[in-house]
Parts: sequence; C-alpha cells; structure tokens
Amino acid sequence: MVGLKREIYEQLLTEMGKIILYDELAHGAALEARHPLYQLVKTEVDARIALEIVRKYSTIRLKGRNFQFGHPLSEERIEAIARGEIEPAKVEILKSAYAGAITRIFGFSAFTK
Repeated sequence: MVGLKREIYEQLLTEMGKIILYDELAHGAALEARHPLYQLVKTEVDARIALEIVRKYSTIRLKGRNFQFGHPLSEERIEAIARGEIEPAKVEILKSAYAGAITRIFGFSAFTK
C-alpha cells in the first residue's frame, strides 16, 4: 500500500468532512418535512415537551460521539451545550463550511452550492 503525502491526506480528509457535513444537513432537511414528531406538536406545551425530548436524546448522542472521537469535548462543555448556553452554528455557516467540497479534486459540482 502506498501512503499519501501529508498535504494530500489532510486535503482529502478535509474534503470528506465537507461531504459528510453536506450529507448530514441533507438528511435533516429531508427528515424535517416527514418526521412524525412534527405532526404531534400542536401547542406550545407540546413544543416544549418535544424540545426537551430532543435535547435529552441529542445529549446522549453527543456524549456517544464524544466518546467515539476520544473526548474532544469536556463534560462541562457538553453540559453547557445541553443547557443551551452554547449558541449552535447557523445553517448558513454550516453550508459555507462545505461549499466547494471535492470540486477541486474530482471536478464534481454537486457540493458547490
């Protein structure tokens, strides 16, 4: 097996991260329109309950991912995120993060928007 030069490896890793981000955002947009939870939320009380369920589930997932990737976030940071003290990234910022992915290497244009 031939190893990649560090610069090429880092560039490919960065591009893969952009593709994964794009894919994850696309899943979220597609799911939002059809997820059964949206049909159940009819009042402000329903919305608060749903938000708490999503917050608890998301915290569990975040802790799992944090473990998976070697604990890059401290427990204090995770709890601050769960409490809503850390402002989430806006969709526009996330989209700008994957803008231009893979076009420079493979010439695809699907991820440039």
